[in-house]
Amino acid sequence: MVGTLEAQAQLIWPVERPLLERLGLPRAHRVLDLGCGTGRAAGRIAQAWPHLEVLGLDLFEGHLSVARRDYPAALHPQLSFVQGDARATGLPDGAFDAVVIRHVLHALPDPDPVLREARRLLAPGGLFYELAEDYQGLLIDSEDADARNLFLDAADPMLGVGSNLRHGREAFRRLRALGFQDVRVDPVIIDTLSASRAIWAAMFRHWRDGYAAFKARLLGVAQVEIERRYAHILRAVEDPERWVGWWLLAVSGRR
Repeated sequence: MVGTLEAQAQLIWPVERPLLERLGLPRAHRVLDLGCGTGRAAGRIAQAWPHLEVLGLDLFEGHLSVARRDYPAALHPQLSFVQGDARATGLPDGAFDAVVIRHVLHALPDPDPVLREARRLLAPGGLFYELAEDYQGLLIDSEDADARNLFLDAADPMLGVGSNLRHGREAFRRLRALGFQDVRVDPVIIDTLSASRAIWAAMFRHWRDGYAAFKARLLGVAQVEIERRYAHILRAVEDPERWVGWWLLAVSGRR
């Protein structure tokens, strides 16, 4: 996951930063990155807008140790990281002007407790921002149908282990149901024309290395078959005559 999160940040941040500017994140004073992982977003937010106070919170201390290593407090005094549960942080009501959640809620069996906690932590009028994943939007021009459809084929089996690869399309409805105001959805589109094919390839290799055995069990096939599909995906990514793209959803609202 460390490598995956770094590759994703390199691919997505150049598109995401101007969107966050348009949504008004730089006008916030206190920003919480909820489920911050290795701090790739929290660190970039703090570097882009050094007047902000940024806190990253995550459950896994291993990821936080990477975040603290890469963004030491001595060099980034406005940025800090704490361990905690995104469903019940123990932080005060209304403590933040903006709450950011990226690449998290699709991996939870029930995202609503995290969304409720995010809303509680926002000051009135505060900005909520989620970068939501929906793997219907991962488009791969491969001649191999099983490679093209690898992530969609895994979508239903993944529900059984608490991950919803179609979460993105549901996020608007969930925010509205929980009382967020001014809910909107903005596209965050990255592809092999706007971002380095080498970074794309790195992301897929990290996915392969981390999840090939897991997906093989879910789909009831040999691991070598999943690795074969990833090989076709990588071939498409690295072929300058082929196109690969990912349509993510930036779902935002206000308390």
